[in-house]
Amino acid sequence: MIEEHRKPWTIRNVRTKQANYWAAQNRLEYYQRVYDNTALQLEITREYYQKALQVQPDNIYALNGLGRVAATQEYPDEALAYYQDAVAKNPTSPTALNALGKYYNDTAHPEEAFAQYQISLRYSPNNVGAFYGLTKSYNLRGDLSAVDSAQALEFSLVWWPFYMDVARP
Repeated sequence: MIEEHRKPWTIRNVRTKQANYWAAQNRLEYYQRVYDNTALQLEITREYYQKALQVQPDNIYALNGLGRVAATQEYPDEALAYYQDAVAKNPTSPTALNALGKYYNDTAHPEEAFAQYQISLRYSPNNVGAFYGLTKSYNLRGDLSAVDSAQALEFSLVWWPFYMDVARP
């Protein structure tokens, strides 16, 4: 004989399935609202960055911000254009170079990222973000045996936690 709580047609089992259905439906509606709100926030962010560029056309933070917004919205060509524009307008800026390098790493182009991080280190030899990005580039290339890779990894592991503590508000 089948135990009462194991019968699929019992009231208890039907209520449990119904409760699970409603919980899943509520979760789905919640995530849809979050997604809609995020999309709206990204558009508002985009507008503010564009206004900043109207005032200061070579602002690397606005250009990088527009690149992040475009990448988040899955417009890779537009994101790349913003990052490249930031580097073109500020060719010695480690911030712009690191952002472009990160974009290349995130889109699985470690050779291009590697080049950007090398240039960044030329202008800022102790740049933790560049060393961290180099480590990621080496990893994506599958080249963790290189001496530079070991130095970059060691540097980023030692200094990255300190850098993050200092950067926190």
